[in-house]
Order: sequence, then C-alpha cells, then structure tokens
Amino acid sequence: MKKHLLLLGITFLSYNFATAQCEPVSSLDEAFDGDSMPACWTGSHSYPNIMTGDKITFYSGDSGTIDIYLVSPEITAFNGQQTLTFTATGTSMSPVLQIGTLDAADNFSTFTAVGDEIALGEETTFSVDIPTSTQKFIAFKFSANGASHSAGTLDNVTLQTNASPCDPVSSLNETFDAGALPDCWTNLNGVYDGSGFGSQNILFYSTSGGVTTSVATQQVLAGNYSFTFDATGNGILAIGIQTDLSDSSTFTELYSDISPATEAGPFEVSLTENAYIVIEVFLPNAHSPVYLDNVVLETSASVENLKKNDFKLYPNPATSLLNIESTSEVKSVEIFDLTGRKVVVSTSNNTVDVSSLTSGTYIISITSENGTAQTKFVKR
Repeated sequence: MKKHLLLLGITFLSYNFATAQCEPVSSLDEAFDGDSMPACWTGSHSYPNIMTGDKITFYSGDSGTIDIYLVSPEITAFNGQQTLTFTATGTSMSPVLQIGTLDAADNFSTFTAVGDEIALGEETTFSVDIPTSTQKFIAFKFSANGASHSAGTLDNVTLQTNASPCDPVSSLNETFDAGALPDCWTNLNGVYDGSGFGSQNILFYSTSGGVTTSVATQQVLAGNYSFTFDATGNGILAIGIQTDLSDSSTFTELYSDISPATEAGPFEVSLTENAYIVIEVFLPNAHSPVYLDNVVLETSASVENLKKNDFKLYPNPATSLLNIESTSEVKSVEIFDLTGRKVVVSTSNNTVDVSSLTSGTYIISITSENGTAQTKFVKR
C-alpha cells in the first residue's frame, strides 16, 4: 500500500492554508480513502510521522515518549449530544490512543482529554461521547507508551449528533407507569409530579376552586392524528395545541367542555407545523382532582387520504341518512361530536341514520377491511 510521509513544514503549511478555506462542519464521515491527508485534516509531526493510504497510520520511530496528534476539521459546536466512532489497531508494543479536543488545530497545549486512554491491539471499533465544550477541534493523540517503533492505525471516523429524546414524535402511548411526569412533557400549571401523582396517572389538583390547570405533551410532528385518553374526577377538560410553550399566545383551543370519561375521544388533531398538544382541566371545586391516564396519539387519515382510499360521504351536509361509498367493505361506523362524545354507533354497511343528531359538525370514524379513517361531516 502506497504511503506518503507528511513533512512537518508541509503539515503546518497545509493547516494555515486550510483555515482560510475550511468552513466548520457539524459532522464527520471520513474513511481516509486515497493516498493523501483529507482536506482540512492536519497532523503534528513529520517524523515520527502520520501516514495515509486508505487509513491513518501513526508511527513513533526511535522515540518511545513521543505524542503524535491527528486533528479533525473545525467542528461548529460541541453540544453534548455527539458521539465519535472510529476503528483503530495497534502493534504488540501496546501503544495507546487518547481522544480529546483542542481550541486550535496547532495548539496542542490546549488538549483536553475526553474519556479514558484506549489500549490499541486488534482492530476494534470504539465509540466516545463528546461532552459540551467551547473547544473547536477533535484530536487523536497517539502515544508510544514507552516503546520505540510503535505503530497504530485509525480508520472510519464519524461524528454524529444523537437524536434528542425530546425530538418531535408522530405517536404517543403514555400510561404514566413511572409515577412521574414523563420526560419531554411539560407541567404548564397545576400538574403534580412525584408524590402529587395518583397511582400511575397524572393528577390535576388545586387547593382552591375555579382554577385551570394544564399539561403539554412531547412535541408532535406536523400531520393528522387521532387523540384519546382516560379521565376521571370532577372537572371540565379542553384540548388545544401550542407551538411555543414559552409563549401562551401560540395556544389554539381545538375542543372544549369535555367531561371526564374513559376512552374520551377520538379527537381529530391536524397540525400544519410541529406543536405540543395541551390538555387543560378546569377545576370548579377545591381539593377535587381530575386524573388523566392512557394518553394515545395515532396517525389518522386526512380528507385527502380518505379520497385516496376511495371513501366518499354523501350527502354532506346530511339531514337524515349519510351514505358511505367505499371500494372495500365497511365493517363499522362511529360518530363523535366535537367534545369527543360518541353519539352514533352503526354496524350497517354503507348507510348511517343521523336524523336524531342536532345540527352541527361531527367526526365520523369509518372502519373497513383496509383500516380506519376519520373525517368531518355536517348535520343540518
């Protein structure tokens, strides 16, 4: 395999030239393919040296005490959510590799170790979590560990940002079994955690009457959803969405005057942008709580999806009979008012009697052999 020595002067000349051209990066994915040092990577020594040839090779030469550094391109920021992975090997002289950070690519006095020293031997893939830091570069420090003519290799270096546990989600299934407010949920007002929780559920509670309490779910991705929950106690619930939990003006109420009930809903929630689902509970009386449990959010079909699945409702608005035209057999139909209360259940195939309903807008949930979809219709 062809290898090229990086002369000391060339190494630092390339660094000075690179800093004028290399923009900071947020990730790394370097396989070191080729016979030369990748752009924006730099080394500390010409001899003992760092060589390339489809991987990085460290070599200590006659010195057993030399430290050799390989330095990454500048990183935009170390935010505490990044993991560095790489493959490394070492000779029988037992060299070691220490991962660290630098504030400048050629200022090795600022080297700050991250994690423990790694004893190099057979080819192994390692992962190192990079902590929050104001430093700007990742450095690989190869140490001969007292033995001359020590060597090691480095390959397949990646730096990736780990997914945050509070990244937006497209589903929820929360039973509150941990007995505390789940990670990524937010107590906006009057939701009790720890000993304030009831038995594996959320407790809305106030020492005085006439108080509104609220909780926000984890942020939800834009889309169309069906939202259900169990609620017991003495209070009135409302459901809304909020795009910024620090700004109450971004709250929009979707459903109101919901009485506590088992399997309340489903409530149709359509998000045009990522948002939090907020459950508000009005407590009319002091020391009279409401308990919330079994919160489920599932994707649901929009009106456009219903058309794609060949569901058609007519007439809409309807006065007495609502007809369902479908290319697949309709198994059941449920109709809910906008508070989530179930008002009609039908097992007839394609016609539903809505004559007893008061005028207004309703949600119809249609289940066929191909699944379940929801949309709205109007009763005159």
